[in-house]
Amino acid sequence: MQNARVVMKSTRVVMKSAVIFCAVAIMAGGIAACGQKGPLYLPQQQSKPQPDAAPAAKPASSAPASAPASTPVAPGTDPS
Repeated sequence: MQNARVVMKSTRVVMKSAVIFCAVAIMAGGIAACGQKGPLYLPQQQSKPQPDAAPAAKPASSAPASAPASTPVAPGTDPS
């Protein structure tokens, strides 16, 4: 009988400690989340004004390109 009381008491202590730990963890998380800016608080993007008329399409030229599209070009160099 004495043994059962010790087990009940230790179980109660563990449960009480777990509840206190959870309460502290939730409060700490809430405090840490205060002041954090997330997607809801991002500044709105400024929209660019739309031109009145659509740009005219460039006429197709019959001149061949200076380099075929399959020719690799080293970065930082002029392809022409």
